[in-house]
Amino acid sequence: MTDDLTRPLEPAEQLSNLRAAPDVVVQHLSRDGDAVLLKTSTGTYFGLDPVATVMWTALTETADVPAALRRLSEHFAAEPDEIRADLERLVRTLADHGLLQVTAQGQSG
Repeated sequence: MTDDLTRPLEPAEQLSNLRAAPDVVVQHLSRDGDAVLLKTSTGTYFGLDPVATVMWTALTETADVPAALRRLSEHFAAEPDEIRADLERLVRTLADHGLLQVTAQGQSG
């Protein structure tokens, strides 16, 4: 795990096979959209605001960044580059904390 959020991420077009880590439980906290991800193996939890919750849902339901980006661009009134940057930042953060498993296209595991 690294705290360096400035390191390059795989190009979004190559990220696929995204899924919640097997030991992650999602708890939706309110109708406003806040949620918490709990990594049961470590007891670590990670709070999601309503926007991040929508992004988490798009990532875990579509399993790849391009499909999630298409869904999110229909949901949010923001520039595609802004959505992409926010989504990539969230993917990096969740992966660094062991909450999201990411496999680049063409890789196994």
